[in-house]
Amino acid sequence: MKKEIIAIAAIAIISGMTLASCGREVDQDSVSVALPKVTVASDEKATTTTGTGTTTTGSKTTATTTSGTGSSTTTTTTETDEEDKDTETTTTTATTKEDDTPATEPTEAPAAQTLNKTSFGTGDLGQSLTSILSNPDIPENVPACIPKGDEGGAVYRYKYGSDLVFDCYSSGGVKYIANIYIYSSSYSLDSGITVGSSKDDVTAAYGEPSDGGGNYMLYSLGDKELYFGMSGDSVSYIQINYI
Repeated sequence: MKKEIIAIAAIAIISGMTLASCGREVDQDSVSVALPKVTVASDEKATTTTGTGTTTTGSKTTATTTSGTGSSTTTTTTETDEEDKDTETTTTTATTKEDDTPATEPTEAPAAQTLNKTSFGTGDLGQSLTSILSNPDIPENVPACIPKGDEGGAVYRYKYGSDLVFDCYSSGGVKYIANIYIYSSSYSLDSGITVGSSKDDVTAAYGEPSDGGGNYMLYSLGDKELYFGMSGDSVSYIQINYI
């Protein structure tokens, strides 16, 4: 800041004092002294005088500190009065709203189907599906009717790959096996007959069929039956059915 200093001419003052000291009276009104204004630059602080007191303007130092894990920011401002060395600290906390979207839990893939046996017979009809096929896939509804169960004969078809199929009826919410279809030599009947077996193999295992023709052999066994689709002299597919 700048401060004005009134400098009195040294020579005039000394002369006046000398005359007075020599016994001469000095007429103060007759002495005119030029008072030049000298402006001196200063680094001191500016002081402003008001009607109610003095206000001192100091320097301000702002330090910003960020803390937290992304949800809160704290800013600290420090004001220092250079003259009195007093420090005033103001802390402002700004809170950022966290994302309240619930975290998505990873979902486990459903367990794969598991086949508990590879050979079948008429004794498997009427068994619960899950006793043979664990974790079955969602079934297909087929336009057929099974005279069993409590859903008016509705049929639920479950597939294990493309070579093994189970048709089921529902009773009390449980699916029971009504038909089994075998289309591959990977699966067989309890007797060992499978896809690819010959006509003679079938008759050796079950005797003469109840009904048959050039393209099938049928064996009636009470309320169940074995049906062999034939391609020439070989079995092309097998069905185990309720009648």
